[in-house]
Amino acid sequence: MVASNTVSMALRPEIRLMNGTLRPQDYATVKEWMALNAELLVAYWEGRISTKEFVLQLKGIGSTGNEYPASS
Repeated sequence: MVASNTVSMALRPEIRLMNGTLRPQDYATVKEWMALNAELLVAYWEGRISTKEFVLQLKGIGSTGNEYPASS
């Protein structure tokens, strides 16, 4: 990772770019993904779910639900 190629995004009170720059289409994609996963992102940030739970529940853009089946 190169620090100059990173951005910071905020989720609350609204999704927005905090630092760095993104092309408009990239910003729209990131914003859409963050909105789709907002509740999950907050639950993880607040420590209410584990990393495994977080990863297993992430939704991709255009998905209708969990992309990965839960492991047994």
